[in-house]
Amino acid sequence: MKVMKSSVNKMVLFAMLIVILFGIYGSMTIFQMNEFLSILIIFPVSVFLIGIFSYKLFQSIWAGPSATFLVSIISMFTIFNTSFWIWVLIYIFICLLGTFIGKGVLFLFSQTIKHS
Repeated sequence: MKVMKSSVNKMVLFAMLIVILFGIYGSMTIFQMNEFLSILIIFPVSVFLIGIFSYKLFQSIWAGPSATFLVSIISMFTIFNTSFWIWVLIYIFICLLGTFIGKGVLFLFSQTIKHS
């Protein structure tokens, strides 16, 4: 029962992560922010932070990048056009980088706690 509850909680967190990403993409297009600002600054920073927090929440390297991929692909076909594909790949790489940094930070904190 506990295992099933844990997996349901992880699925709910993953769904919330997808909703947050959709909110970020949608708010940038609805408020008609500068495309340069949103594509080169806001989206990369947000997916980097999502990468860090997704590793902390899920303890999985692929949770954040897969959510970023899913939302970016859907946004590419609904909001943007197919020329957005290169940015999808860049955002996945940035999210993966954030995930590895989050994993490294958690590893360092666990090592300092063990040696204290």
